[in-house]
Amino acid sequence: MENLVHAEELQRLHDLVVKLRKEIDYGNQRFRVMEDKYHNRSAYACKLIVRALRLTEEVKLKDQLVSELENKASSAISKLMEEREGVRNQHIEEIAKVDFMIMQNARLKSDVEGLKREQANLAAENKELKGKLKDLSYSRKELEEELQKLESTNQTLILQERASKQELEDARKEAVDLKAKSKDLSSERSEYKSALKASEEELQNLESTNQALILKERVSNQELQDARKEAFEGLQDILSNRTTFGIKRMGEVDPRPFQYACQQIYPTVYSEEQCAKLCSLWQENVKDPHWHPFNTILVNGRKQEVIDENDSKLKGLRSDWGEEVFKAVANALLELNEYNPSGRYPVPELWDLRNGRKASLKEIVAYIIKQWKTHKRKR
Repeated sequence: MENLVHAEELQRLHDLVVKLRKEIDYGNQRFRVMEDKYHNRSAYACKLIVRALRLTEEVKLKDQLVSELENKASSAISKLMEEREGVRNQHIEEIAKVDFMIMQNARLKSDVEGLKREQANLAAENKELKGKLKDLSYSRKELEEELQKLESTNQTLILQERASKQELEDARKEAVDLKAKSKDLSSERSEYKSALKASEEELQNLESTNQALILKERVSNQELQDARKEAFEGLQDILSNRTTFGIKRMGEVDPRPFQYACQQIYPTVYSEEQCAKLCSLWQENVKDPHWHPFNTILVNGRKQEVIDENDSKLKGLRSDWGEEVFKAVANALLELNEYNPSGRYPVPELWDLRNGRKASLKEIVAYIIKQWKTHKRKR
């Protein structure tokens, strides 16, 4: 009888050993599967890191090229506008000179015509006097003196006519020179128009290049966002509240200040329930699209939205529950206004839990590589 009991005990122990061995084999197999899954995700994360770093460098180079092109275009346009203004002023001065010379030329022509009329009148008077000399008996001396006066007057008129002709000729030469200068100015103006047109075409080309670079930058930014999203999806099983980096829901009200405030007012039995109700109520308020407790201010020349501390709801919250609860709701509002102002619901974000800020893709990549190297050394 004792042998039978002993045999049954041995059989039961043997079955237990077999069962434990199967469970150990299953655990080892599951561990190998999880290890392979971890290696695959680590390799995929490394690829994403390399791609993100390359895209970041391309964006920086494109931003630098856009800035240089904009500065070059701005300086070229400023220089062309200054040259255009100088040529315009010079052209106006030359036109004024031409108009003055034309007026002077017309005045000289009028003077010459008057001198010619006076000369004709004097010639007629001379003929009339000569005719009268035949009829009248003047003394030779008086006639000679009269003739000398007439000849002197005639000589003076001749000299004046010559001077007038010379002045007229000089005025014509100056007018011709001014016309030549006007033609030169017209030619320069045409050249300036051609240069301005070429500059405008160059500016249009620069604008086209700038638009292309902006489009490429948007594509690169979208690729970075896609890479960040893929990294986020791949890291959900790796990151936790105990790691350096974690997942934070932006726009979600932090319940810890509510818990502390409720513990100061309600008994322990009711504080958790009251905290849950209060936190849920203010989360719904934060998500309400019709509630917008913000003011717009200028910071370094740019508009920025800040919390309106005079909002009636927020003033009541601060008065009833204290400063820390107010800050928790204000931070949730600011986060939601930054990350999802149209949807008004919390969105996940990679977060630096140690420093309390958004984690960059580069930091996440460095952290994953570090963890992968640590795991590799342990193996």
